[in-house]
Amino acid sequence: MGTGMWRFERLRRVALRAPLVLTVGLLAVGLSACAQQAKTGATATAAAQEAAQGKDLPTDADALYAQAMVLVQSDPAQAGLMLEGAALQGHGDAAYQLGLMQTDANRRIEWHSMAASLGQVDAEYALGEAYLNGIGTAKEPAWGLSWFERAARAGHAPAQYALGMALSTGLTGPAMYEEALVWLLIAKKNGFADADLLIGFLEARLSSSVLASVQERADAWTNEPVGDAEGRATTRFAQHALGRLGFDAGLADGIQGGRTDMAVSAFRQSQGLEPGGLDGRTLDALRERLAVLNR
Repeated sequence: MGTGMWRFERLRRVALRAPLVLTVGLLAVGLSACAQQAKTGATATAAAQEAAQGKDLPTDADALYAQAMVLVQSDPAQAGLMLEGAALQGHGDAAYQLGLMQTDANRRIEWHSMAASLGQVDAEYALGEAYLNGIGTAKEPAWGLSWFERAARAGHAPAQYALGMALSTGLTGPAMYEEALVWLLIAKKNGFADADLLIGFLEARLSSSVLASVQERADAWTNEPVGDAEGRATTRFAQHALGRLGFDAGLADGIQGGRTDMAVSAFRQSQGLEPGGLDGRTLDALRERLAVLNR
């Protein structure tokens, strides 16, 4: 295990506590409301079970998803069928939930990949963890980081925290303290108080003028549209991969300029691809070549 990966895994333990705190808090709220909602919940479950038996079964994706979520505990098999029906109609949340229900990690990746292609940010984060750790797929840390960044730019707080940690430890390249601190401050603003540990570490290594700039960037942050978030994340991955493979794409900052375009063109030519830009075929070829290099 490389130094960057070891440091990242060590710091990830802190990140794991934050979702647990959120989960406990949500559970407490849910339990306090159980007595008042028991009758309503029982009625909803009965209605969903009636639909599951073939009575008034909806065909609309949103309605299928809603009924499936009512049945997910009492009748997971029927819920799975409803979620699949909704997912195949392009319902991202249904595809994500269906992925969570899979016991086979490969199947989980398939459904989460579908959900992520529909812009479901929880699925993007899940793919980041899968590729980072090689769960249900080959281990591809740089590709996993790109999924974290997609979710982070779209407003997913755990992904913002994970991205900050990865950038600070140099998981897939030189450590980028300034950008890492921006993401950690954004994550903290979104509720990740445990980010304080790493924030303090980074603040001690940056000048006061840089810290002021970083704070200004974090304060001004607004979530990006899914398409824009994907573009910046895939560009950063491509820049990293091209650099590892000997093509000068410049700093892996996610900003596509002339230097990156020239490197992409040179790489495509080396792979026998027709002239073009950073498309799916280019990304697939970069992943394949990087995987060979990392063996």
